[in-house]
Amino acid sequence: MRSLKKYLAYFYVLLMPISISTTSVDSSKTRIDIFGDLGQYALIAHSCDNEVLDKHTTPFEEIGGGVNYKVSKHFHAGLRGEVAFDECQKITEQENPETHEQETVYLYKPRQVYIADGFLRLDYKYIGLGASVLWDSAINDYNDESSSSGGFFGGGFLRLGPRSFYLRASVMYDRPLYYYGAINFGVGWKLSQRIACYLAANSLPYDRSGALFNVDYLVNPRLIVSFGGRYGESEGINETAVGLQLHYFLK
Repeated sequence: MRSLKKYLAYFYVLLMPISISTTSVDSSKTRIDIFGDLGQYALIAHSCDNEVLDKHTTPFEEIGGGVNYKVSKHFHAGLRGEVAFDECQKITEQENPETHEQETVYLYKPRQVYIADGFLRLDYKYIGLGASVLWDSAINDYNDESSSSGGFFGGGFLRLGPRSFYLRASVMYDRPLYYYGAINFGVGWKLSQRIACYLAANSLPYDRSGALFNVDYLVNPRLIVSFGGRYGESEGINETAVGLQLHYFLK
């Protein structure tokens, strides 16, 4: 289990920007985003016949932030970064000392995944779309030997419909990435001037698709708080997440 000190540090980082002096959302050009989540997903090893060879519950945590700049009325650009803590799977072949036969052994070790991206977004009344260039690096440790992997990827989203009710699809775009999933598709709607909701199906890194429900709450003209949860299940393992995002508007 992660130490209490680590969680308190995350909480402090999330709350730190509350002291920033801001103006109204409508007049703001710059938005500061702070986000984090925690949960778990399933790592499942299957045979060629789809038989479950091994299954493992992998807890994860994420924390990150970014800057969104309003270049013009409809055009936004920004930078984001985050780090995720989870586990990775290593498959090895070892000899059974009793039978002297080779057996498959599944090992799980802690991993850190660093993600950074730059994005562009166009927002109109009835349509919105965006694209991002994503870089990630995963670092894990086996037998005291550190190894890393990663590279560059692309992502994007498409919204159809006004903010009062719309359809939206996203691939490798939304943050935090584990909370929204690498792929999500859903519907969004406004309940009032202060509350908006998003209900979606999402997947990856989750083994199977699940349901995500997120709420945006306008606390005041300078602060939006987003929160919600995700639930799914794979081979008897609950694949869940809870997330929190803070959006602060600067002049």
